[in-house]
Amino acid sequence: MRYLWFLLLLLPLALSPFPYYLTLLNFFALSAMVALSLYVLTGLAGMTSFAQAAFMGMGAYATALLTVKAGLSPWLGLGAGLLSALLLALLLGALTVRLKGHFLPLSTIAWQVALYILAGNLVELTGGHTGLTDLPPIHLFGISLDTGFRYAFLTLFLLVLLVLALYNLRQSRIGRALLALRGDALAAASFGVNPAALRLKAFLLSGVIAGLAGFLYAHFLRFVNPTPFSLEASIKYLVMAVAGGVGSTHGTIHDKRHT
Repeated sequence: MRYLWFLLLLLPLALSPFPYYLTLLNFFALSAMVALSLYVLTGLAGMTSFAQAAFMGMGAYATALLTVKAGLSPWLGLGAGLLSALLLALLLGALTVRLKGHFLPLSTIAWQVALYILAGNLVELTGGHTGLTDLPPIHLFGISLDTGFRYAFLTLFLLVLLVLALYNLRQSRIGRALLALRGDALAAASFGVNPAALRLKAFLLSGVIAGLAGFLYAHFLRFVNPTPFSLEASIKYLVMAVAGGVGSTHGTIHDKRHT
């Protein structure tokens, strides 16, 4: 399996004559990252979220505002994007992780819709539905990642890194505690696990991963508006994760398509 991941990193070379398929490859990697954020939340912690597109939007808008309106480096935008997604996850997690049954996903739907409407109406800040344009390309080691071919190496490398990190997380003490929590919260608590605190940690990690995908999405398209971060988008990401098999990292990213 490790060799297959290595071959995936070489896929842009095979697709270099086909710009359209390179674009699809980048969208595959970005969608897979968001699906992996749901692997943490749903596959490990047993929670359902319809707000992943909102976390993604926080990462995208944070870097767009810093790079377009303030003229700062995209790498500062990365830090701002991850921090913004983390803070949103902290807020949503603190308010929702103690909810049970259908109340948790319903509350994330409410937050997702509210943030989407907010992004569309803060015209002076976000550009409304017209959006923010002319985001600068990411530069890495002096190379401008301004083509789908170059960008694919970055997105695929981060995707493989994320898969390996989450695989190790599952095997770790925290991962086993999350799986125990998913199976039976009361039984996990009897062994010293704090269900609310552990669920919040899963929420935070999930939000940061989706925020990273949002940052990469923004600088790939070099344009941001609310449409890709709607409730419909969140539902699609959840369907991607569940259809592939949210119980494993490989299943989560299997057969992903950007729609």
